Amino acid sequence: ISTIPNAGRGAFASRALPMGTIVGYAPLIHIGEAGERDLLQFTYSSSSSSSSSTTNRNNKKKYTKPELVINYSFYHTNSTLILTPYGAGVNYINHASGGRKPNVRVQWPKEESIAHKPDWLKENVRFLRDTTGKIGLSFDYVALRDIAKGEELLMDYGPEWEAAWDQHVTNHVPPKDASSYVHSSQYTLAYLKTPQERQKDPYPPNLHTLCRPSYTQRPDGTYVFARALRQDDQYVSCEVLERSHGDSVTYTVQLSLSNNNGSNNSKIVVVQGVPRPEGIELFDKVFSQDMHLPQTFRHPISIPDDIFPETW
Repeated sequence: ISTIPNAGRGAFASRALPMGTIVGYAPLIHIGEAGERDLLQFTYSSSSSSSSSTTNRNNKKKYTKPELVINYSFYHTNSTLILTPYGAGVNYINHASGGRKPNVRVQWPKEESIAHKPDWLKENVRFLRDTTGKIGLSFDYVALRDIAKGEELLMDYGPEWEAAWDQHVTNHVPPKDASSYVHSSQYTLAYLKTPQERQKDPYPPNLHTLCRPSYTQRPDGTYVFARALRQDDQYVSCEVLERSHGDSVTYTVQLSLSNNNGSNNSKIVVVQGVPRPEGIELFDKVFSQDMHLPQTFRHPISIPDDIFPETW
């Protein structure tokens, strides 16, 4: 966890790093012109959002915002270019805020490699847009000074990023029901609740149960959970009807399955003997996390002026 309050995870030195050490490396996905930035946009609507925010659920208007990946991407205020790193661990390097000084910066690798072509730095943005080579740019993350083992790695995200963050903090207004939001990883309970228990003590509004549609039919026509030989990530909407305490705790659940005939009506199947977590678990509703809300922060990191090619 980062030493910067509310920054989430951070990157830390696992050993002493002398000044000039390349502490990280990342190939860069490049998006050249402004029109291509639509690839990094996502449009939310009331039909696609299951946010915990009451305002979001009742809002019939669509809103478009950059994808979360833009927060980990690099740009320059005088260019349309967006560079997105996908190297191991580098996206955990946070901004040196609160009076701290950066101990890492990005620079272009000194040698050519399969993922870095120095000649690309002499080309213009149109070349980057039209090139058939998918990857030709990379960043080295270099220690600006000696870094001690266990010290957090920090970068300077640039004055534009810091100004945007300060404005976001100043103007941010939490959703009205923010106090009732609990992420699934922070919500622990011994047993999933029956309908009677949920009526007295409901789950947080951003959580719901999902089940694996893995079952077989008995001779009497009822359905029972069947463990699949190969587990996948397919889940469907479901509701606990009963809880049974035998040798192990299992649940009778009602599955809502999509019909294959194209109709909007769901097929309802009641399945007995469903174990947790193999067959049922609590999950966050789609788009319920705060990163999907309209007011969440989005801004790329600035590429330092002294390494940014004039041709871009």
